[in-house]
Amino acid sequence: MVSTTFSVLLALAAFVPLSSATVTSQFSLSGNYTPTVITCPANQTYIRPASSGLSPSEQAWLSLRRPNVVNALETYLNNVRIPGFNVSAYISALKANESSAPIIGLTMSGGGNRAEFGAYGVYQALDARYSPAWSSKTGGLLQAMTYTTSLSGGTIANTALGVNGYPDLQTLIANNNFNLSVSETALAQVAGKAELGYPITVADIYGIASTFYGARSIFNDSVDTLGFTWSGVQFQSSFANGSTPMPILMVDEVIPFGLEGSVSWNTTNGTILYAANTSQTYYEFTPFEFGSWRGRVKAFLEMEYLGTPMSGGVPINASVCLNGYDSVAFCAGTGYSAANVWLAESTTDGVLGQFAKRSKRSKIPYPANEDKLEQERVRSQLVPNADELGGLEELVKENLTTILYAYTTNPFYG
Repeated sequence: MVSTTFSVLLALAAFVPLSSATVTSQFSLSGNYTPTVITCPANQTYIRPASSGLSPSEQAWLSLRRPNVVNALETYLNNVRIPGFNVSAYISALKANESSAPIIGLTMSGGGNRAEFGAYGVYQALDARYSPAWSSKTGGLLQAMTYTTSLSGGTIANTALGVNGYPDLQTLIANNNFNLSVSETALAQVAGKAELGYPITVADIYGIASTFYGARSIFNDSVDTLGFTWSGVQFQSSFANGSTPMPILMVDEVIPFGLEGSVSWNTTNGTILYAANTSQTYYEFTPFEFGSWRGRVKAFLEMEYLGTPMSGGVPINASVCLNGYDSVAFCAGTGYSAANVWLAESTTDGVLGQFAKRSKRSKIPYPANEDKLEQERVRSQLVPNADELGGLEELVKENLTTILYAYTTNPFYG
């Protein structure tokens, strides 16, 4: 499960905006985690309805990706050698009508660090560059994929792969991307965001901790990883020319306790809250957009303007658009925020942050002390340490239940 909630940011009127800018690189204007206020560009469409289908940007990217998919399928199928299947005829038909090429995707599940490294394992097993996978005839499917998606723990793997152009796993290992440590200097970057009036939550801390090395560039180790933006992925060279898939991060909507439509999830205090009806809004971060195909929104925002206060589909103040709020670290932290809930459960001995995943599966036997074992496992692996959560509460002057989720403005208001 992944969580995010939405709130209108304050104190924006006091910012001095830079001239309007359009995303042209992988990095924020600040070069780090701190967003920058810019003048909103004129004649810009910020919001579009989901009913219009795929965005023009994604359609243009697909036209570049499809020929690569067809070529990869040809290579893969010639290696697999399915009895009775005419590879030549099939590929010829696809090349004559590339829009009919199959859409193949990889989903990376949630489950903390276990899910993250499980995703890496599956990734390698599908990669043609890994000789055991090629010999086993699973390698090559990765090269034929159009999308990779993820939630929770799988988000960290998807992020590291997406921002680095889907390298082979050995390259990430050699680049120290699996280092789980993080410097105090990196964590201190939340101060720059907080000083501008933005709410800071555990999701910011987790995002920085998990991507400081996890999303480290394999191309230039001198750049600040926390300056990567999710909208900037579209300018990663292999993505821009359609050579690699599109990474998509998935998150759930949270309706705060006490508001209409909220429902408590296996706890009486409302810590874990999801929409009560079947039309729950699931959001996605793509390099092009943020939004949802279903639920209450059914609309998309241009990704580079995430965090910009809007009403009726346009900025509330033409002098206040944000650049860099869509930090890769922030987006990853939003997707990884189920771990924040486990952290809360560990810290409070199960009083806060409980999941119902065990109690709802009555037919599956679990150890009698499974909840305690899970708390101990999570406590031993999470960064920052659970003992420091009280310090974070003191730092941001909020209580535990209000700092569990990522916050951004609601661009779909009005």
